[in-house]
Amino acid sequence: MEKTHAAIRNLLNKLSKIPHTETLANPYATERADLDRPGGAAIRRRNCEMYLQKLAARGVKLIILGEAAGYQGCRFSGIAFTSEHTLANHSFFKDGGFERSGIRERLFREPSGSIVWETIERLPHIPVLWNIVPFHPHTADKPLSNRTPTRPERELGKQFLLELMEILGQPQIAAAGKISSETLTQLGIKHTAVRHPAYGGKAEFQAGIAAFEAGGAYKLASS
Repeated sequence: MEKTHAAIRNLLNKLSKIPHTETLANPYATERADLDRPGGAAIRRRNCEMYLQKLAARGVKLIILGEAAGYQGCRFSGIAFTSEHTLANHSFFKDGGFERSGIRERLFREPSGSIVWETIERLPHIPVLWNIVPFHPHTADKPLSNRTPTRPERELGKQFLLELMEILGQPQIAAAGKISSETLTQLGIKHTAVRHPAYGGKAEFQAGIAAFEAGGAYKLASS
């Protein structure tokens, strides 16, 4: 397990070396005085490292793969599909040393992330949440916005996904959204494509995750 922890730490270190641009924030390196607490990037790196180490110690059977970090979620938590509100209130994170990194008085709460964690409550194990683009694409001069990641940004994210999969022992993958599924297909990685939970996709997303029941790996509890 010590080797796994070192590999996770090395992955986060590599993530932190990717430079930000005017339209792509790196949560593990980017800090803005008008948005972040001092040391915000270090807080997010630590959150993600603790999260991955905690799940790796339990054994990971599934990765739910999203498209890119959002400003209401990973941008301020460091964890895909996870908001500051989830860090403060979900039993997996609460009182576990996880911290918020934003300065906004009200905690960010991501709609898609809330659906994902609600779905996780009905699974026998907590999956790893990750994004094809582990950075936050936003429009110019609007850091609190989301945009679709470009093809070069997706290419940039591939190396980190492949490294994470190796660290975690090649778990199954549920790709949430077309971009995630298309990227995995390009990589030749077997996966199950599911509807992204955003924009009214909750029921279809949950049904897609439930499809793992057929393979015996995952089974949703009764609603």
